[in-house]
Amino acid sequence: MAELGQQSLFMVREDQAPLDDCLENAGYETVGPVNIYGAPVDLIAKDAPPRLSAFDLWPPLAIQKDIWAAGGIGPSRLAVMARAKGPKTALFGRQDGRPAATGFVAISKRIAMVHALEVLPDFRRRGVGRNLTCHAAHWARSNGAHSIAVLCTEANEAANALYTAMGFERLGGYHYRRLEKAATL
Repeated sequence: MAELGQQSLFMVREDQAPLDDCLENAGYETVGPVNIYGAPVDLIAKDAPPRLSAFDLWPPLAIQKDIWAAGGIGPSRLAVMARAKGPKTALFGRQDGRPAATGFVAISKRIAMVHALEVLPDFRRRGVGRNLTCHAAHWARSNGAHSIAVLCTEANEAANALYTAMGFERLGGYHYRRLEKAATL
């Protein structure tokens, strides 16, 4: 990372306490704790989203890229989506006839992973995230997935509450550690 001019960054899982302690003692700060949720596809797909509220398409539309950009999801994360192999789709959500949200889902080993779900501020807490997640589960089931997973930062209380209310179970978590100063281990 140093050779590339990048800041040192370590991903630390919950079962890696010795590594976490070592990095903390060396001055590495915690960044972005994340919860990992999972559920059977059939549990999340038990209801259908309202007609014309959610769509799946590939490649993403320009408006979807704009929604992602407004949420801080830029070209590097879009490039990851484009490189994903296997079944994948972009999710597009509408509310009151207007663009409201977007997301991405891809399947690997029969597990669908929802990524970059972004709801525009004016449409939050109005069921748009639920509709898109439910639509993702329907799409996943029709493409052979048996499970669906989502990642959510611990700080995103609304999304954590949504996934829990929908029946997702917290399976674990991770966080990153980065060095605050230019020191090394």
